[in-house]
Amino acid sequence: MAVQNGTTLVLTVTVNGGVALQLAPGEERRSIEFSMLPARPWVVEARTASGRVLATMRVSASDGVPGPGGAMTQVRSETKLSCGTLLMYIGDSPPPGLPQENPSFEPGDCAP
Repeated sequence: MAVQNGTTLVLTVTVNGGVALQLAPGEERRSIEFSMLPARPWVVEARTASGRVLATMRVSASDGVPGPGGAMTQVRSETKLSCGTLLMYIGDSPPPGLPQENPSFEPGDCAP
C-alpha cells in the first residue's frame, strides 16, 4: 500500500480503525508492508487532525496479489482539495484514474 499526501494537512491513515501511519504535509510512503497491517479485507481512511475523513479505500483479500498470468488487481483512491491531492493505492505504481479538468472545491475543504 502507498499513500501520497500532496496536501498542506497533517494526515492520519487508519486501516480497519487502527492507526497505520501519520503523514506530514507533502510526505509520501510508497511501501507500507502488508505484514504490518491486519488481515484483509481493509477499510483504509485518511483523516485530518480533527478526525474528518478525506478519503476511504476498500481493499479486498485479493487486491494487490498477483493472480493467474501475474496480473494484479489494483485499487486507487484520489481526493483533490484546494490545498493539494491525496492519493492512496495498492500495487507497484498508482493505477490510472480519471482526470479531473476543473475540480470544484468545497468551502473549508483544507481545514484541519
